[in-house]
Amino acid sequence: AGTDPLDLLPIPEDVHVSSSGHLWSCTVAEHALGMLLTLCRGIDFSIRTDQTDQWSRDQVIPRLRRVKDLAVLIVGYGRIGSEIGRTLKSLGAKVTGVASSSRTVDGVTVHQLSDLDALIPEADVIILTLPLGPLTRHLISRTQFALMKKTLILINVSRGGVLDEAVLCETLVNGGISCAGLDVFENEPLPLNDRLRSSPNVLLTPHIAGFGERNIEKAIAVNVRDNLQDILAGRMPRNQVHQKPY
Repeated sequence: AGTDPLDLLPIPEDVHVSSSGHLWSCTVAEHALGMLLTLCRGIDFSIRTDQTDQWSRDQVIPRLRRVKDLAVLIVGYGRIGSEIGRTLKSLGAKVTGVASSSRTVDGVTVHQLSDLDALIPEADVIILTLPLGPLTRHLISRTQFALMKKTLILINVSRGGVLDEAVLCETLVNGGISCAGLDVFENEPLPLNDRLRSSPNVLLTPHIAGFGERNIEKAIAVNVRDNLQDILAGRMPRNQVHQKPY
């Protein structure tokens, strides 16, 4: 989610930048939903305990939740966030969004980023899908973790830098939230001695959420071709990246 590596390049303001990020929206959304269902249904806990010859039924039952009626706050309501929101609404979840500007998308109220702290205390689940930028680096830090329910599920499929991983580790150890699912990290590959690897109640995947589309190379080539045709025809390229959206 995002084109943050471009922030390191001196791109003039009159240069238009386009992204193929929309091609990954569905797979990233599916990955976030997979993490949520895994954590809600205690699948990760059951796998860990049952592989050590334990029968985890009594321990896992208190952890179980159903998605229906959960209050889900999606931070970053672009293509990925809205894809997640549509699916969760169909499962009966109560979805609220946060983005750079307020609006309504498919019946979901999307608040502006400045409202985030006021919305956190009501959330059962927070899913991060926003780009990394100056205003979103460590957007979720000590102040925000202190506002969360102890039963909260946190999922990050955006960029590792949008949350403070050190504070997340402390919060997990202290029981400040229920659990977390992370596909992205501040340092990648995730170091073998990173505290996240030994933190309790955390589900980690190695930045794979965007993969799974079998014909992705062809889709990228088609996207580039279409943009070149637009430019040659005097039209603006598609899927433009707005510089500094956050």
